[in-house]
Amino acid sequence: MNDRYRVVLMSEARSQINQILQKSEGISRRRLERALRHIQEQLEAHPLEFGEPHYRLKDLGLVLCVGFWKNLGIEYGVHEAKRLVFKKRFFELNRG
Repeated sequence: MNDRYRVVLMSEARSQINQILQKSEGISRRRLERALRHIQEQLEAHPLEFGEPHYRLKDLGLVLCVGFWKNLGIEYGVHEAKRLVFKKRFFELNRG
């Protein structure tokens, strides 16, 4: 039995990733790609442990979370019963 979560990339999140990747180059782009892979692996394996739950939408069965890795943040929803994760939004953290 596969106990991993299926991860879905929402269109807004896809656009944000493309924008972030377009701005990055060289080493920073490779770091960003590694961060994206790490986040994907965490969301597939244990999304409720990776990020901080912010609130629960009981009627929909979703837990909405925020997680961070390096200088990349993500908002996502977890449907525990269906073992689904919805990547909602990506954002960069300022290094200033």
